[in-house]
Amino acid sequence: VFVVSFALTFKGLPFTSVELVLCGVAWALFLAALVLTWLLEEDTFRITPRVPEDARATLQLFCGTSDLLMRQKTEGKFLGCPGLGDYDSFKQRPVLEPAPESGKAGILSSETYTKLVQLITFWQALVITALLISYLSRPMETWQEVALYALAWAEWPAMILYVVPRMIRRLTIRSSIGEETCQLAVRQVSLDAKGSLLRYYVRLIQIVAYVSHRAKHGESWAISPGTGWTRDQARAAWKRGKRLFNTLPHNQKQGIWHIFETWDMNNDGSVQADEIAKNLSKLISANLGCSDNILGERDPEVVAAALIRLVDYDGTGCMCWDKCQAVAALAFSKKTEKDVKEETDAFYQIVDKDGDGSITVFELTEWLTKIHQGMREEDIASLLYLHFDSSKPKLTKAEFHEWIVSLMQSSPAEPAAHGHGN
Repeated sequence: VFVVSFALTFKGLPFTSVELVLCGVAWALFLAALVLTWLLEEDTFRITPRVPEDARATLQLFCGTSDLLMRQKTEGKFLGCPGLGDYDSFKQRPVLEPAPESGKAGILSSETYTKLVQLITFWQALVITALLISYLSRPMETWQEVALYALAWAEWPAMILYVVPRMIRRLTIRSSIGEETCQLAVRQVSLDAKGSLLRYYVRLIQIVAYVSHRAKHGESWAISPGTGWTRDQARAAWKRGKRLFNTLPHNQKQGIWHIFETWDMNNDGSVQADEIAKNLSKLISANLGCSDNILGERDPEVVAAALIRLVDYDGTGCMCWDKCQAVAALAFSKKTEKDVKEETDAFYQIVDKDGDGSITVFELTEWLTKIHQGMREEDIASLLYLHFDSSKPKLTKAEFHEWIVSLMQSSPAEPAAHGHGN
């Protein structure tokens, strides 16, 4: 009704004047959006902390904040990180410099900016509707009317394609700085990263357990030094694994990709046995003395060599993405409920050091801390709360099994981090 009333206000005007008014209003909105975008940019610069001018210091500042580097971290160092040349300030971690207007409010609040964007969007829709009504009310007759009408319409794609993306991007950045940061979103992202990290280690346990099981059954590829395992057998295993990989759901394929990108520390698409062993070393060393579980007391280098040997159909002695798909699919696929329960029960026994039949958040955190620094009790407690909808200071074996199975099935699909593809 308001739109129609707006259009009818031009009833007594010449048609050229109507088009002139609509054209003026349209481009005035474009100018207002440009000014608002500029204000957002200036406001963001005023209240944003400054990163170091040296790009190497900036890299050092954010080192270890990706989930990939969290998985690659071992013995206090990040595997596969590039050097920083002659930059020797790593002894003291760089810090963010205070913002130029630190402690002061911005020109406008994020809420005010949001309302202004909504107002501009509303009037933009109003102008487009008025243009349609004006055309349907009376066809254009002169070239001036056609030119003004076309000029008014030209503002719309300029607004949508140029101004709106920049305005929304800067408004998003502006609303994530300082006190206006959504702590709930930050916490959720942190929990997603910790959940992804936990899923990664569960998958590693499954892979090591697969080698242990096959070794107990006397399969030659799983027994050091693997004599008797031919390339034809490796090719057959690789083909079987590839077929299984293609049947896996997308989230499991992404989980396998995460394993490979973690192993591929120098990002060259080829993983050597020692690179795999370095990633397995913390996991296996955290379970030494637990010879009755699925991990046994396996040497990481023996496990790594066996994994490569299983699918080394070309005799290169290394693991590429293609082979990793097959190995992981063989380890993860076609598991019966009994197999899964055996793995989770063995995992449970590993964590339950005191053998009292239940594990606490503190026991689980202690075990995770052995293989990765950065997991805290509140992180584990929050992950448990998300699943059980209640506080869980202790877990029985059945609850632990339920939680791990749910955690592995609900892993979010994330884009691959670098370009080997999947």
